[in-house]
Amino acid sequence: MEEPTTSPQVLAGDLFAPIAVSYERWARVLSMGQDERWRKAMVDGVRLAEGSVVLDVAAGTGSISRELRSRGFQVVSAD
Repeated sequence: MEEPTTSPQVLAGDLFAPIAVSYERWARVLSMGQDERWRKAMVDGVRLAEGSVVLDVAAGTGSISRELRSRGFQVVSAD
């Protein structure tokens, strides 16, 4: 008898759900606090027109989306 296959979405959920709540905290610890600096530097380097709409693909926890929004951009996040 063949076992049912699990969809990639379910597998991804099973893999990432346990770490999602602490991911940003561990990113800060493991980067020795540099994650915020590189995130801001990346957004600085994009050079978008004021009020641009930005598509954040692979948005993860949304930390870059939040940085973009804090600067007045409209953001659509997808992960």
